[in-house]
Amino acid sequence: MENTHLNKPESLNKPLVTVAMVTYNSAAYVEAAINSILASSYTNFELLIADDQSTDNTWDLIIKYQDTRIKAWRNGTNLGEYKNRNECIKLAKGEYFIFIDGDDILFEHGLSNYVYYAEKYPEAPLIIQKGYTNNVIFPIVLTARKIFEFEFFGNSLLTSSFVSNFFRTNILKDEGGLSEIYRAGDNYIRYRLASKYPILFISGWNSWHRETPGQASVVIRNGVGLAEHFKLVKEYIKLKSIPLSLNESNYILNLYRYYLTRILIKNRLKFNNKAFKKIIAIAEFSINDYVFTKPKKPVNYTPNYSPGQPLSKLYDYHNRL
Repeated sequence: MENTHLNKPESLNKPLVTVAMVTYNSAAYVEAAINSILASSYTNFELLIADDQSTDNTWDLIIKYQDTRIKAWRNGTNLGEYKNRNECIKLAKGEYFIFIDGDDILFEHGLSNYVYYAEKYPEAPLIIQKGYTNNVIFPIVLTARKIFEFEFFGNSLLTSSFVSNFFRTNILKDEGGLSEIYRAGDNYIRYRLASKYPILFISGWNSWHRETPGQASVVIRNGVGLAEHFKLVKEYIKLKSIPLSLNESNYILNLYRYYLTRILIKNRLKFNNKAFKKIIAIAEFSINDYVFTKPKKPVNYTPNYSPGQPLSKLYDYHNRL
């Protein structure tokens, strides 16, 4: 594939952080996105910009920038979102990695905060920023099992926009980058990492995600998106890397079944019978197996913490200062 380069990779010193930006017809927002990154109080970064054959003047706006930290290219053909993202991951030189796309915003303090927490919690390959959660006090590192419980019985902590995810680049590369099968490949990489490693959750906001019509985060909310979500969760459960005993495996599978029953019944109200059956068929699940058979809660289940007794490990955070 022949690319048009603004700066070649060799012209950049090794940065600590790689900020990657994928663009496609982002002319309305791309200057604000780039300016927000260049205005960062943290300066030891490279900015990779991969334009996926925009048909508007996005590329013309990108090449106006002459900052030496920018490496930009225009793909020879339209690759699609996740192939384009994976090209950025392959070229990344930074120890840490974040996507700030052509319609997003990085706050001035954002990279400084992410790097600060990444240095304090080196065991976590992924940092996820969250808004206010009334039963968790951030920052907190959670194990795979605890994340499973939140995912299937409470409010998901893994759910976030891609601009809220700060990765260790070597782990991201070791995992093979992002899945190019799913429309929501960012969901898949969060599931995959959460099944193998502790994840650090911090309070936001360090970056801001803009929602526009037609983007993946909007499209996947329809029936096809719901079906794909079930497939993602199913693969999450089946990941071979989860180090569980037989009892633990049965416990997690029961969590999964209980979760499916809840979410299927909830979403049944949004679709007519024909549409709902199509969703189930795409998701490769049986209505009889998952909707009309109510599973029991696992006996070992620990309920989510209440606002009166929030989950907290602040003592751990203070010990690291």
